[in-house]
Amino acid sequence: MATTTTGTPLTEHTGSSSSLKLLSRFSLPRTTHCQPMRAFLLAGGEWLVAIADLNPRYPQEGPDCTGISLWDLRDLSSPRCVAEARKQAVHRPFAAAEVDKKSGHVKVLLGYDHLECGQVAAYDFSYEAASGEPSPIVYEIPSHPDHAEGSSLIRLTNGGDIFACVVQDYSRLEEFRNNPEAQLKPLVPPAGVDQIYLVHMPTNKAQWLHSRHLSSFHRVRVFICDDHIYLLGRTPTTYVLRHYRFSPSILLDSIDDTHLDLGELLAEYESPPLSDPSIPWGSCDSEDVFLDPTSHASVLAARHWFAGGYYIRFPLQGEASEVPEIVSLEPETHLPDNATFFPRWLGRDQALMYSSDDCFANQDRLFRLSFSHSDFKGRQSVSGIAVPRPSTVSREDFSWFPLRQENQLMLFGDPAAVTLDEESGRICLLLHYGEGLILSRSLSV
Repeated sequence: MATTTTGTPLTEHTGSSSSLKLLSRFSLPRTTHCQPMRAFLLAGGEWLVAIADLNPRYPQEGPDCTGISLWDLRDLSSPRCVAEARKQAVHRPFAAAEVDKKSGHVKVLLGYDHLECGQVAAYDFSYEAASGEPSPIVYEIPSHPDHAEGSSLIRLTNGGDIFACVVQDYSRLEEFRNNPEAQLKPLVPPAGVDQIYLVHMPTNKAQWLHSRHLSSFHRVRVFICDDHIYLLGRTPTTYVLRHYRFSPSILLDSIDDTHLDLGELLAEYESPPLSDPSIPWGSCDSEDVFLDPTSHASVLAARHWFAGGYYIRFPLQGEASEVPEIVSLEPETHLPDNATFFPRWLGRDQALMYSSDDCFANQDRLFRLSFSHSDFKGRQSVSGIAVPRPSTVSREDFSWFPLRQENQLMLFGDPAAVTLDEESGRICLLLHYGEGLILSRSLSV
């Protein structure tokens, strides 16, 4: 029997300021122009996967392509690029990366629009014995049969031998995409516009997920962890997290040629009503999701320029009295006003964001939001209803500008990608034009 849980608000307070220490710097492999897009710190921060757009300024230097590089960071005095691959003619790529410590391999998936819908290129890098450029296995992602004018690949996630793609019905989004007031008066995209395609890589067996699992969602994320699958969907005013049992055998043994039905829910969680349901539908808004099946799932959404947003936490383990929580992110208290928040990264109970503005009224800054949960197990109120103890969110600004001046980073531009390894505390920034930095947090100042 599935369990359904609704949530309650968090409390909030502000934080402090800290400095950053530069541990190492390096340059990505590149042509004349290199635009980093994604970064993944793996295996305790000892390995880095960097993905960049390689866009030559002159045709004779070769075609546009996306570069993937694997870096050995075990010796920070001499970081080494141990493997590299390039994929030509990639448009709007999406990526996922994971490491298998037993086999000594890093699996990188690169998804991108191609013809009617998309392709996913799977690369297998060995970090124990560096070799030449790996040849990818390419998987075709078809348009959904119900999408009359074709599908658009918008999201990619990996889960062992299976990966999942989220595709959108392009024709049903025309009004949403062409809204001239998209930032201040955004439209909500139609429900059921997203569909999920599952692929078992060793056998190339693939199937569409049954639309009944997604029909009420205006946006969807999918996560595959061990023998479970999680669907995170957005309704007009809340987020809903659905949990199902899932394994490769369920996909491989399916006899239905049209779709895959996941069967009965194991659990369902619904957030409290959002303080501002129009986020993240604005043209510049963005949204990040973290999921650890042994602990919790969380959603961080922020509005650029007109600061605002929220953080939602869904418990995935424990007693039925545990409920989802939500906190509003306020201008200046949590998010600098009149700024963009990119790049950014969301982890277990913290987020890193880089904010910048066009008028130079405020210094560009790198800051961290921390979400603490002193007692996440619900306590019984007088009425017998489970109520969690208060939780908090705080902001910590890092002194990024002095670091740029001291190390002459002004020439290399702002960060284009950021990631953090929570085991080692290492922070990786990839700057515009291909400069890489490994940083650590110093004592408070």
